[in-house]
Amino acid sequence: MKKLLLSSLLSVVSFSALACPNLIGTYSQCFSDNGMLEVPQKVTILQINIGGVEVYNITSNYSQEPVPEVEELYADGKISLKVVDKQIHVTQSSCTENQLNVTEVTRPLGNEYESSEYVTKSTRAGNKLTIQMIANEGDNSMSDTVTCIAE
Repeated sequence: MKKLLLSSLLSVVSFSALACPNLIGTYSQCFSDNGMLEVPQKVTILQINIGGVEVYNITSNYSQEPVPEVEELYADGKISLKVVDKQIHVTQSSCTENQLNVTEVTRPLGNEYESSEYVTKSTRAGNKLTIQMIANEGDNSMSDTVTCIAE
C-alpha cells in the first residue's frame, strides 16, 4: 500500500499537454515529510507526448523489493481499469497547472464494499520532484509528502 505512492503518482479537469509538468529524470535521495510512506531508493520517469496526451512511465526501486515497480500513466482524464493480485484498480490521471494528478481506487475482486482511495499530486521545481499523497483506507486516512532530488 505504501509503495503505491510513486507507482501511482495520482484528479481531473484540463487535459492539455501544456498543463502537464516535465517530470523526466532519475531521482534519488528521497525523503518523507512525516515518515508515513515507504520511500523509494530511486525513481526514474520517462515522458512522451503521444497524440496530444502526456504519457509517464515511472519506475520505482524500493530497498525491500528485488524487482522495481513500473507504472504507465496517460494524463488524458480517462478512467482505466486493471486487475492486479486479485485487486481491481480504477485510475484516472490528468494535469492541471503544471501538476500531474492521479486518483486510484482499489478494491478486492468480489467485494464492492471494501475499497481504498489514493490521490497524488506530483510537481517538479528545479531538481526536486515533490509528490503529495492522501490515502483513505476504510476509516483510516493519512497524508504525506515525498521529495526526491534529481541525479
